[in-house]
Amino acid sequence: VVGLLNKLGKVKIKKVVSQMTSDKIEDMVKILTLSIGGTPEEKIGYKPALEKLLYDRYRHGDEYLFNFQHFFVSVKKLE
Repeated sequence: VVGLLNKLGKVKIKKVVSQMTSDKIEDMVKILTLSIGGTPEEKIGYKPALEKLLYDRYRHGDEYLFNFQHFFVSVKKLE
């Protein structure tokens, strides 16, 4: 995609990291399933695996912390 945009002008990419925190794993699962997508039935199916992943890797004390990476791409059009 960036290769195609380079043909149009100067490309700038900015990375922004936001963090979601909660002391309730249910809140984390609810928000993360919005990002993962799928049908309601699929979301129910992968909920146990997501809860385990959050508990094992993203639990810090009594809180769960999860980072989201956002990439903002802008193109300054060639003259």
